[in-house]
Amino acid sequence: MNAPPPIDPPPQSRPRAPEPLPAFADVVVPRRLANAFTYVIPDRLRGRLYVGSRVRVPLGPITVQGLIVSLSQTALWSGRRGTRPGRAPAFREISEVLDERAGQDTDRDLLALAQQVADYYLAPLGQCLRLILPSAPRSRVAKRAPALSSSAQQQDETTGIGPADPLSMPTERPAWWGGFLDALTRSAHAAFVTTGPAALRLPQILDATAAAQARGRTVLVITPDVSRALLILSMARARWPQESVLLHGGLKAAEYSQAWRRIRAGDARIVIGTRSSVFAPLADLGVIWVEDEHDDLLKEGQAPYYHARDVARMRARRQSCALVLGSASPSVETWQSLTRQSPAAAVSIAAPAQPSTPPTPPAVRLVDLRGYPAGTLLTDPLVAAIRDTLARRTGVMLFVNRKGFASALLCRDCGVSLSCESCRVPLTYFRQASRLLCRVCGNATPLPDTCPACNSTKLEPLGAGTERLEDHVRRLFPEARIARLERDAASTEPRTDAIRRLFAGRELDILIGTKLLFSGSPLPAVGLVGMVYADALLHRPDFRAAERTFHIVAQAIEAASGTEAGAVVVQTSLPTHHAFTALAAGEPSRFYDQELAFREALGYPPYARLIRLSIAGPSEAAAQETAERWADVIRRLQHNQETLRSVSVLGPIPASPPYFRTRYRRRLVVKSEAPDAASMAVRLSMEQME
Repeated sequence: MNAPPPIDPPPQSRPRAPEPLPAFADVVVPRRLANAFTYVIPDRLRGRLYVGSRVRVPLGPITVQGLIVSLSQTALWSGRRGTRPGRAPAFREISEVLDERAGQDTDRDLLALAQQVADYYLAPLGQCLRLILPSAPRSRVAKRAPALSSSAQQQDETTGIGPADPLSMPTERPAWWGGFLDALTRSAHAAFVTTGPAALRLPQILDATAAAQARGRTVLVITPDVSRALLILSMARARWPQESVLLHGGLKAAEYSQAWRRIRAGDARIVIGTRSSVFAPLADLGVIWVEDEHDDLLKEGQAPYYHARDVARMRARRQSCALVLGSASPSVETWQSLTRQSPAAAVSIAAPAQPSTPPTPPAVRLVDLRGYPAGTLLTDPLVAAIRDTLARRTGVMLFVNRKGFASALLCRDCGVSLSCESCRVPLTYFRQASRLLCRVCGNATPLPDTCPACNSTKLEPLGAGTERLEDHVRRLFPEARIARLERDAASTEPRTDAIRRLFAGRELDILIGTKLLFSGSPLPAVGLVGMVYADALLHRPDFRAAERTFHIVAQAIEAASGTEAGAVVVQTSLPTHHAFTALAAGEPSRFYDQELAFREALGYPPYARLIRLSIAGPSEAAAQETAERWADVIRRLQHNQETLRSVSVLGPIPASPPYFRTRYRRRLVVKSEAPDAASMAVRLSMEQME
């Protein structure tokens, strides 16, 4: 009898052949490059690499850090420049792996976030990659708030300035608290907006942190400036000394890298920092809190031009965590997302619980500068208010949005304004330092004795800055103790805090400054805030000019709230402007309603997307020709593709400044009510221009 044929085992019991290990890796490097490079995985690294692994790879004659974005067993190749036809390229090997713990969810989440940022802001992925790597990103923070030594940091972190110690302030739960706890418990995404003075919002940050920590979740707090971050850090370290860490672009590279590694290892579960901290490698995120979400400092000033608030929204959705936006006066975009009451927006708003005796709002007076001679610094009503406040010893703040003594130096004989050789913009005159400074590139030159164009000695300062205002106030009030609070007068954080402490202790009578007056930790309420020339921001060529003015005046009102006979005097040539009248009447919603109506009628955000395109060339003609050609490409795309019919192109026009560091600059603006259409038009046009 023949033996029965062997029976194959069922499919589920067959031993599976091990899948071959990947042999190639696509690596993105932190350069202005959109594509990945393919590298061979050497035998010694097989099985040790994952998507998200940080590696070191050769790039030309140097070795750079990169991030693996994909792994494969074969390399896709359709031809490479520099390779002979029919011959496969010689792929270079990965040099080493920098992180053996790669492959965890945090790496994949951050890599996906970098890709989303690159897609939204139309930036090369390689350029966005540096945002998630442990080396400190280049940032304007270093200019506005220099990195501190460890001893100086400890001194600042333990010094609080405010109307009361925020740690001892009783906190009542705001109306959105129940929904926030529910989102934390369910690990679900939800967004909330909390309004009210900063002194009332700060304890809420601690409450939200405690709730997240109790559920084993991590916390990310983003602030516009280092001063506010240091204050919140000192509050957090009083309760969580080991888990709290500071992260911002002004840190030294070694300090930034050390903080980054502590966060990624899970040793630091509470991260407080400026806009770059939105990319902190936190796992198990429970809440992202963006403080002062309306502030311009949350917008990155160099490519990629991301906004930390918008990236925080992306990350909160991606990692299913709660997002809280805190502001005394929300941005127009945030206000619009609230008032349209869209269920998809998943946003709720409520003012924080108020104390039993809410701060007394100050009286707001609008003074029409048209009734005074040109060049008047302080009008009679403001001088009288200063005199009364000095008598009460309740403190005076004077805000002017210009540094130095004068915004320009003009020759009265030939009419030439002394300008920067690199940028060709008027130089700001600093009388105390006897120098001229470019506000764009920072170049400084000694004060000349004569006009460089005609040798005339009749050089006249135009406009007024903080130095000129201080000089004028000292003549009017010689007995007053006066100081300036700006980055030139207070160039370091310890110096800034020293001035603020003197003013908080009423050892200074008058504090003159720029926006720095309202940054950092909240000062005790003052008796008077004077806005010397409130129109300065309104006259900027920016559709957000009115909103920026509104926020500054709102901060002035907050600074004067809580004192008897507190007052805000706003000197303006436009006393009927809605940014002023709404706040003077105590009805901020009037501003939002009117501003949104203007933007909707004119097609500005949040009702449309604007994409700014910058062109630079060695000559004015070359820059203009390239800009016109780019505009023509976009217009042809708009004409030929139905999906791009909503796209329009504005320009080209000279950029600001039109000449910068030997390059002539032009600007285009792409505009569309369909955000995806605007992005597609720019992306397709870039491919054709290349």
